[in-house]
Amino acid sequence: MTATQTPTTSDTPDAPAEAEPSRDEQHGLAGLLGTGDHKDVGRLYIVLALLFGGASIVAGALARAEASAELGLFSTSDAFSLFTASEVGLVFGFAVPIFLGLAIYLVPLQVGAATIAFPRAAALSLWLWLAGMITLIISYAIDGGIAGAEVQATDLGLLALGMVIVGLLIGAMCVATTVTTLRTEGLTLGQVPMFSWSMLVASALWLLSWPVLLGNLLLVYVDHTNFATGPGQPSQQFAQIAWGFFLPQIYVVAIPVLGFLGDALPAFARRRQPSRGIMYGAIGAFGFFAFGAWAQPAQGGDIMSEPLIVVMSFGVALPLLALLGGWVSAMRGGEPKLAAPVMAGVVAVVVLLVATVAGGLYSVEPLEVQDTMVTGWGVPVALLGHANLVLAATAIGALGALAFWAPKLTGARPSGLAGLVALLGLVGALAWGIAPVVQGFETQVSELSDAAEALAWVSVAGAAVMLVVLLAAAATLVSGRSGDVADDPWEVGQTLEWACPSPPPRGNFGTLEVVRTAEPLLDERNETSEEER
Repeated sequence: MTATQTPTTSDTPDAPAEAEPSRDEQHGLAGLLGTGDHKDVGRLYIVLALLFGGASIVAGALARAEASAELGLFSTSDAFSLFTASEVGLVFGFAVPIFLGLAIYLVPLQVGAATIAFPRAAALSLWLWLAGMITLIISYAIDGGIAGAEVQATDLGLLALGMVIVGLLIGAMCVATTVTTLRTEGLTLGQVPMFSWSMLVASALWLLSWPVLLGNLLLVYVDHTNFATGPGQPSQQFAQIAWGFFLPQIYVVAIPVLGFLGDALPAFARRRQPSRGIMYGAIGAFGFFAFGAWAQPAQGGDIMSEPLIVVMSFGVALPLLALLGGWVSAMRGGEPKLAAPVMAGVVAVVVLLVATVAGGLYSVEPLEVQDTMVTGWGVPVALLGHANLVLAATAIGALGALAFWAPKLTGARPSGLAGLVALLGLVGALAWGIAPVVQGFETQVSELSDAAEALAWVSVAGAAVMLVVLLAAAATLVSGRSGDVADDPWEVGQTLEWACPSPPPRGNFGTLEVVRTAEPLLDERNETSEEER
């Protein structure tokens, strides 16, 4: 018994696509701007996120080099503005939107839906986010943004960042609603693909935590506009929102990486994922330890010295270890194939595990790692290194995810270079993140004071390598072997997205039979093999 029937095309009478407004049938720029097709929205999110991510890495590297080596390219205030722009761009311009875009594209396919929930809202999410990012860039260019010198330009930057966050929250709502309400018949919440589950967890965390950041922004905006004597002072603005970019909140951007590997690794091992419920629970537990809206030093004093932060910082490693155990079990009992997506996913999780160790060490106050600051920024250098590690893991995971699902995104199978670039990314990630963490031990090892500039340049070199990773991720979207691509070109797909054409037509599926398990396509292949025997 097959799990699916052949997907119908958009002109088939019973296809769900007929419900789409006629304007979506337009082509070119008009069709793109007015689209309600979740696949167009997802692709745009991904491409733009890669663009903003690359620019943010460059800005961060320039700021770090200026702060440590005093190159004379920027003033201290300009270097700090570049730093804040980089942090905002890496989190809200790259890490969150690239996986949100992938989810808007893929989650409906994975759960057997014809489209995403609230398709017009998903499109609004994209354009609101993009308008906010462009406005934020303009505000920085005219000496505004976060902690800018020009009052009105700074106000514009605060409002723009709020617009960015609202746009992403709308997209997260659409994704979460799709997973919970638009699953095809028979597919329970306990059977959804790991990526869809991870996006449900991530979306829930984003919807719980980013509104708190909006509240911080509102507080800063009101004080800056009227008084500028409290949190609205330029010297205090970034401190009010810094919790959104550092330990433990920074982990929320990496949750989708776990879901991607949770789908890709068992597929290439040609085996069902053992202890599936435990794997779901581990991803959820990782999200629990990543929630950081409560950890705001600007609001609650010396929170980073509290025992709870130590528990959260070390505890986040436990779900990762549980996931690693589950994946090892899947590979040991299967026929693993070391494909490029798997290599990238494994590298990303290794970097993320290193980040949990760095975060744990940072939280132990007697080590005094929190005392070494980046010159002129008031930001602990080890905290910056920890964030770099998590963001690097997210970037490498995004490379692997794009390589895995490239046939669905582009109709072309990518080259195998993603795996080699991921290995290079491992070196770059460690350089980008570990060097600042090592510098954080300066109070314990006096010799590190003399090596501070060298460590900063190592971090800058690591950032350059991470830029190569993003370029490779972009290349997976344009460099594949085009042609007549099979529904499942990897021939290992287990979940429903591999049951429709590559790329899918409007409406995605025709009529789906009732789904009985979490791996319907694996069941179909097994039944076919038994019949042939």
